[in-house]
Amino acid sequence: MRPISLSIFLLLCSLSIHAQSTDSLSVAREAAKQDSLGTLLYSKGQFVEAQRCFREAAGWRKRLLGRRSSAYLRSVTYLASSYLQSGEIKQAIAVGDSLIQLITDSVSPNYADLYDVYTNQMYCYYALRKLDKAIEYARKAVDVLERQDKMYVHSYVHALANLGYCLDVAKRNDEAKRYLDHAVVIANDSLKPTDNATLEVMNSQAYNYSYRGDYGKAIGIMY
Repeated sequence: MRPISLSIFLLLCSLSIHAQSTDSLSVAREAAKQDSLGTLLYSKGQFVEAQRCFREAAGWRKRLLGRRSSAYLRSVTYLASSYLQSGEIKQAIAVGDSLIQLITDSVSPNYADLYDVYTNQMYCYYALRKLDKAIEYARKAVDVLERQDKMYVHSYVHALANLGYCLDVAKRNDEAKRYLDHAVVIANDSLKPTDNATLEVMNSQAYNYSYRGDYGKAIGIMY
């Protein structure tokens, strides 16, 4: 058999690379399409249908980028959240646990991904009324943001509000007040009064005052 010429070999390599590139682009587009569709279904309260989209998006992203890519982790985080919203809380927790393992085992953990997972785990355990676990994950969400070089103020205020609220429900009201007061100061300094993080922490602060019997201040904040 005659050896293949160099020009033909280079042409075949070029065609192979082009085919792989086209395939990768198709996979990326399909993953983005499924994530977008899942987000739309989620916003409409169609959580089971959204799960199918997020599972498919995660499958495409795993194939293209691997299990430790931010894109894959984001799709699976959406999946965990949709499990929570559809009442499949144990499934949501299991997915969250696997995500935490993936992220923390990474050489360069993405703490923004970890914050999202910790927050979803907090909501799961709160829904089960396992307040100690909810507080544990709420605190982890706060801690992981405090380890960042850049402060994500909006997320940080949300995280403090969540922690304060969980502590209040657990009747640890004085401890809750410290976190909520801190969050209100940050929100007033850095966010608009109409920002949803500002409104959320004010709402949590009002609950804190009512839990401690100071209804006048609670009503004042609500106004």
